[in-house]
Amino acid sequence: TINGNVKAPSVSNSGTINGTKTIGPVANEPLPSLSYGPISGPNKTVAKGKSLTLAPNSYGIVTVNSDGKLKLSSGEYFMKELRGASSGIVIEIDLSSGDPVIINVQSNLQLGKEAEIRLLPNGESDSELVAFNTLQTSSVSFGKEAYLLGSFNAPNAKVTLVKNTQLRGAICAKEIYVERDCLFLHHESLGSLPGPGDLPKSAFDEDEEVTSTQQPVSSYELSQNYPNPFNPSTTISFALPEASDVTLSIFNTNGQLVKKLVAGAMSAGRHTFTWDATNARGERVASGVYLYVIKAGPSTGSGQAFTAQRKLVLMK
Repeated sequence: TINGNVKAPSVSNSGTINGTKTIGPVANEPLPSLSYGPISGPNKTVAKGKSLTLAPNSYGIVTVNSDGKLKLSSGEYFMKELRGASSGIVIEIDLSSGDPVIINVQSNLQLGKEAEIRLLPNGESDSELVAFNTLQTSSVSFGKEAYLLGSFNAPNAKVTLVKNTQLRGAICAKEIYVERDCLFLHHESLGSLPGPGDLPKSAFDEDEEVTSTQQPVSSYELSQNYPNPFNPSTTISFALPEASDVTLSIFNTNGQLVKKLVAGAMSAGRHTFTWDATNARGERVASGVYLYVIKAGPSTGSGQAFTAQRKLVLMK
């Protein structure tokens, strides 16, 4: 839902616009120019469930594992990569001095499921003091139910807000994709975000994920959907040997995209999603043969990519 006016060359999703909708040409908005060069420095890792404090400086690969807390403060940081694709991470920033913080990333910025940016001591009211910049060309994904405060600048990349994400701030990017049930406030918006994990969810989540905690996964896998043929819904399962950028899409036999079920960073393990035979507008699709296609690769931007597809049959 957009509580305001919209002007765009086209509007293609099923969202609600409470203001005036104008279809027409829109002038290009100049994107921020980021000029910092190659970044080097020591690699740093936040262990699972632990915390690590970093002073403003230049670093190599900074990795935050599940439920880890990375503590930063006012000043300027340079990081070759900021790997935060694991679930439940916290980036806690001390802004008690009143000075801004700038986090410059060279090639890989990712924040995973339930990631939280926590600002001390004033919370989201200090969002204008926080900026994340990245030069990467690979997609930037902020995971499901993330809580984000600050400005995010990615002039060369697509930025995705996965469903149920909350953001106070701004995004400047080559392309921006917002999934359903996200809440986006600009820096000066009245009111406040519900808080980490407190954004109401849809009563029925047709693409709900179920994650298995069984034996470790050693390779990428795409399983046959079940049931198949199906009506009215079916489940699609896949496995990731490491944290990966993933897209899982449904196509018709003419190669046209019907619906994108997954688009963003995901943790290692086995994942299952349900498709209820609707398209991107929420409309039921016709019976027939469809393809589901997965594309996945390490979130670090290196390593071997994985692509696979299978057929599914909708019968009515």
